[in-house]
Amino acid sequence: MAFGACGESLLHVEVISGGMDESTCDAEVSGLKKQMQTLCFEQSDSRCGAMHTEPTIPPIHRLPPELLTEVFVNCLDDEGFPQPFLLYAVCRHWWNVTLGAPGLWSRIYLAPNFPSDERLALIRAHLQILLTRSTGAPLSLHIDWSKCTSASILDLFLPHVHRFRHVTLSNPTLDDMAPLIRVIAHHSPMLESFAIPSYSREDIPPKATLSDIKAFRAPNLRELTLAGCWHPSTLPFPFSHLTHLRLGDTEEDNQAQLSLTSCIEILQQCVELRHCWLYIDDTDNSLPVPTIGTKPIVLPELHFLFLDSSHRDYLLLERLVAPKLVGFSYGPPYVSESDNCPLTLYAIETCLNQSHCTLESLALDLWLVPFNDIISLLHLLPSLTSLHLDLYYEDDAWTPGEELFHALWGPHMTCEGILFVLPRLRKLSINTFSFSGSSNFSILQDSFADMIASRCSLPPSEFEEPDDPQPSTSLTHVAITSEAVSAECCEYLRSRLSRHIAAGLQLDLPSI
Repeated sequence: MAFGACGESLLHVEVISGGMDESTCDAEVSGLKKQMQTLCFEQSDSRCGAMHTEPTIPPIHRLPPELLTEVFVNCLDDEGFPQPFLLYAVCRHWWNVTLGAPGLWSRIYLAPNFPSDERLALIRAHLQILLTRSTGAPLSLHIDWSKCTSASILDLFLPHVHRFRHVTLSNPTLDDMAPLIRVIAHHSPMLESFAIPSYSREDIPPKATLSDIKAFRAPNLRELTLAGCWHPSTLPFPFSHLTHLRLGDTEEDNQAQLSLTSCIEILQQCVELRHCWLYIDDTDNSLPVPTIGTKPIVLPELHFLFLDSSHRDYLLLERLVAPKLVGFSYGPPYVSESDNCPLTLYAIETCLNQSHCTLESLALDLWLVPFNDIISLLHLLPSLTSLHLDLYYEDDAWTPGEELFHALWGPHMTCEGILFVLPRLRKLSINTFSFSGSSNFSILQDSFADMIASRCSLPPSEFEEPDDPQPSTSLTHVAITSEAVSAECCEYLRSRLSRHIAAGLQLDLPSI
């Protein structure tokens, strides 16, 4: 072999030069050749063995069962999907993990679509498995009864009411749901949230049907959602324990069909309330204003208030005292286009003044409100960091909008000294709407750009007029949405504010 000959030649040279015995070198070379041959055989055997061995364990199987369970639980959505029936069918390992995790079987979303008797039997079997395998885990139950009137499966839940943590009953049929509601009201030690986000049976008042319920024993109930025709006084909820109250479902655009004034006494009981959503449509706003006492509505823990489209909301605002209020979203009742006497913001000013709160976030959805009224309100909010305005106006009403932009300028000199409205503002969002859809924002683009630039600081080397007062807090996010903002206007604003955008300003404009 060439390799052998070459190796022997080299060894021969080394022997001659080193004076070693030639037979000793030959023996050493022979031993090395045998060792190489042995290693080659072992390498070949190793490769053949690797081809017949089982595949490596998937990385997810290396997770401890506790961590894999957490992965599964965090993958479930509000409807409990993907259901554990799908997870445990993947492999034997997942089967064992899911069967050992009661929390995976504790979310029950039931929305039968007018099922047949056979389908109901399958649903009952399905529910029995969930209730059994969830063992003692707290249950989350959501029943959408709008497409089914059968109560043949509700009896399955009665022995497990003590495990209910979250309950949502959408559009319940009282004849079917009343027994379940009675048991829930009797004893629900783990219940934290209860919701009836839709109820449209005006012909069947729930209060009359459930008048026998004298107490709602749920000591841990903190969240309550009611909409449609279901009045909060229907059941004796523990209002003094609530931290979240929703009258009307804003996500589903389902207003509560009741009078706001009828809820004032209930709100006065909610001393622990932190978040409140009132989306109320008075069923008969033509009636005279009811006589309401002057007792204030003191909500010492209230942090956020959403009040939208609720007639006679001023009766609530004028009485509300919320010293910890930091977020407020407000939309007045609908004002027709022909009505040129828009709602003033006096009641909001009264509420803020008597609350002495440090408001940080404000969202206003206003119809035909004079800009001067808006400016007057903003002067009362030096702590505001986020402002969102939805403004609806006639075509020619935007011309005075320049007054609003001038009022929002950064620190500027006036005859009374330096004026700076909303000195802590960091996020500004404005949506404008014209009733005819033919307004033109370009007449205000310079005022808008100047206002934004005045509230954004730049590196010292780029100041054109370093002697001008600079904002202590710069805008970080500005957004404007309007059918009146053209592509040319967007390009102009980006060009005018390019230095500020480069310095970190996030500018969101309509995609045209």
